[in-house]
Amino acid sequence: MEINKEHEDFICQNYLGKQNKELTEMLNSQYKTNFTIKQVKWVKYKNKLNSQLVKRNEPLGSEKIKNGYVFVKIGQPQQWVEKQRYIYELAYGKIPKGYKVMFLDDDVTNFSLDNLVLVKNSEVLFVNKNKYSNHGREIKETAINIARLNTKIKEVGQKKQNQ
Repeated sequence: MEINKEHEDFICQNYLGKQNKELTEMLNSQYKTNFTIKQVKWVKYKNKLNSQLVKRNEPLGSEKIKNGYVFVKIGQPQQWVEKQRYIYELAYGKIPKGYKVMFLDDDVTNFSLDNLVLVKNSEVLFVNKNKYSNHGREIKETAINIARLNTKIKEVGQKKQNQ
């Protein structure tokens, strides 16, 4: 369905202080239509309408949960980092590119330093691919060490081939 002049006028008269989702629901309820948020956003853009809504500006150090993981705000306007990475870097310094911080006990809310381990991306891949991630701390530590051993064996093999 196409937005007509009457629908557009409704949007222009009711947009202030409303999020796009709410405005779309109002429009659809008023006219028994099925417009999408994208269509309403387009009308607002075309008519240069601003809802006057202020985005939340959380202070540095604020926390939020996304996909089950805790993130910490480290900069403005919206610079967030995984909390386990933040804590690890505070204790040990900058994490090199290609590395991640894993939880040894699989509890993504246990930020104790003895529960955090720095691993290469390839080691994370090995642990997850072989389904060692949900078998407890000892199994995970062993799997990480096997991944590191495999990497070292490959490096030594490549050095021998290049000689």
